[in-house]
Amino acid sequence: HHLDIGNIYSLLNQYSQAEKHFKIAIDLEPENYLAKEFLATIYQNAGSYDKAMEVYRDILQILESDENRDKDNYVSTLKNIGLLNRDLRNFSEAEYYYKKVVEVQKDLFGNKSIEYLNAYTELGSFYFSILKPEEASKVFLRAWTMQSEVKVKDKIKYSSFLRELGRLAMVVGKYNEAESSLIKSLRIKENIIAKRKFSGPNSYNDAQDLSIHYETLASFYESINLKDKAEEYFNKHLKIAKNTYGENS
Repeated sequence: HHLDIGNIYSLLNQYSQAEKHFKIAIDLEPENYLAKEFLATIYQNAGSYDKAMEVYRDILQILESDENRDKDNYVSTLKNIGLLNRDLRNFSEAEYYYKKVVEVQKDLFGNKSIEYLNAYTELGSFYFSILKPEEASKVFLRAWTMQSEVKVKDKIKYSSFLRELGRLAMVVGKYNEAESSLIKSLRIKENIIAKRKFSGPNSYNDAQDLSIHYETLASFYESINLKDKAEEYFNKHLKIAKNTYGENS
């Protein structure tokens, strides 16, 4: 009950009220990691990273003590702790959690899975974000080589992986590979929408996802000074934004 009310307040951007109800839900059920996850997200979005970290560590403790833990929530929690440590500039601690995600995904899905390769590519992006371009380049080169062996079971995840790989290629200066990955990622997403018999991005999630694809390609072409291409994809991104959020977006 309080979890649902908290979510409603959160959607209405009434975060103090949302926090109140999430805390009540936790008081009533201390092992309710979903309520704690929502509470941590509020803190994280507000920039209260220390509070968010405390909650995420509590969630991690609950999940690690449960043999039947939700694997997606476990991975998500590890990622959030890594991200928070990065934002707090605790880089060695952040690196530990990014690597932990890679290990967990490998154990769960194997080293030829999209989940593993995506986690590995995110590690490369982390290295670049903390100004370790040589480490980022090593990760990219290995991920680029391994992608030919990947077992594609989920095309949506594959599209997301290719987009992340393209972003990493872009920042380490592998522009041909970046363009190839980003375009392929976009085409897969467009085909998924077409097979759903959509005439366009008729759902909010599809609109958001396509918008991100177009914006990423626009940024890529801008970075290599292909202005016409950059404008083409930026206009596509802008059109979706206007259709989704209104003319003033």
